[in-house]
Amino acid sequence: MRADMPDLPDVRYSPGRKASMINFFVGLWVLLSPFVLGFAMFESLVWNNVIVGIAIMAIAASRAWGRRNPGLAWINFILGLWLIISAFVFDTQMNATVVWNQVISGAVVSIVAAMSALARRPYTRTGDTDILR
Repeated sequence: MRADMPDLPDVRYSPGRKASMINFFVGLWVLLSPFVLGFAMFESLVWNNVIVGIAIMAIAASRAWGRRNPGLAWINFILGLWLIISAFVFDTQMNATVVWNQVISGAVVSIVAAMSALARRPYTRTGDTDILR
């Protein structure tokens, strides 16, 4: 345990934390994908990806490096579903690159967010200072 937080176990390696770290980087991809894949001509979708990407990153960062709050992961789950839907809501002219990017990114965000939200904290016995190594 950390001396400055005696009531919180060290969960650096918990599945929920790892899942949130993955979502952080997927959120970064969502933010950058319009520019990397060259679909910046769909202006409304670009703004959608920038805003949703930043939101995913912020929520994932707070889950990965902050306090554990499963409710935040469920917000990322919803944002992942929105990414899938956004491929068909915005006028993408059914560009295969755009659609597949949105669908795959959204599916990964939603699945990983659900894993993060449902992850259990490592078991510790009362007074035990070692967390499953």
